[in-house]
Amino acid sequence: MAKGLSYEDGIAAVYGGAILGGGGGGLLEEGLKLVEEIFAAGEPQIVDITELDQEDLVACVAMVGAPSAADQYISNEQLCWSYRSMNNYINRRLKGIITNENGAITTINGWLQSVLLNVPVVDAPCNGRAHPTGIMGSLNLHEQHEYQSVQFYAGGKGDFAVQGFVEGNLHSTAKTARQASILAGGLVGVTRNPVTIDYLQKHGAPNAITMAIELGYCFLNGQTFEEKLAHVLQYLNGVHIVSGAVTNYSLTKENGFDVGELSVGDYHLTFW
Repeated sequence: MAKGLSYEDGIAAVYGGAILGGGGGGLLEEGLKLVEEIFAAGEPQIVDITELDQEDLVACVAMVGAPSAADQYISNEQLCWSYRSMNNYINRRLKGIITNENGAITTINGWLQSVLLNVPVVDAPCNGRAHPTGIMGSLNLHEQHEYQSVQFYAGGKGDFAVQGFVEGNLHSTAKTARQASILAGGLVGVTRNPVTIDYLQKHGAPNAITMAIELGYCFLNGQTFEEKLAHVLQYLNGVHIVSGAVTNYSLTKENGFDVGELSVGDYHLTFW
């Protein structure tokens, strides 16, 4: 049985998703803004993967592009169009939505569509952490040589507005969606790669949304930053490596990706 998610769950999901995302999956401020929009529209529904039949189909919803792009734009209508188009394409067989990953925004990917389309979110993202490419969030489908990827994408406004559909091998369709994001001003909303519950259970990250929500509550229940950090480390069985000021920061956009580097103390990090 699908159950309703609360506003407090949404806030916790954003914070927990930001931590599990490892820095990817969107900006914290944008995730919190999206929570307000979602719960102003209604109550999203979530369902445990074990509640669905093994042959039921679900599709992944994701944002593709460079999060820092200045001209990015995706409307609710574009998000719903991509899901409806996918569902129509496979004879209205979709039983739910999955997100591609955990992140400050991506943990709650699909929650707005859940409200607007009355479709449950399945608690089994493609990955438990954030990733920069479609292939990384493809549930190992790139190794299934007979699998034909299907992706519907939409985004941009005015002269940048694009929407479309691509079918083919996973590498080609992922590149096409990435190119569409560039043409759209930096970002498109995509519904892609229908799979069975049986396949998702074996290759996805069941209960990763619930984990993000629980982790978010652990963080938020701390009164000081030190207490919040201690709660997170205890929940994740983690180790505190370094704290300090960020230095040597740089960020560029290359082929639809954010690429950068930074330092904290003696640690030098790169990101993509």
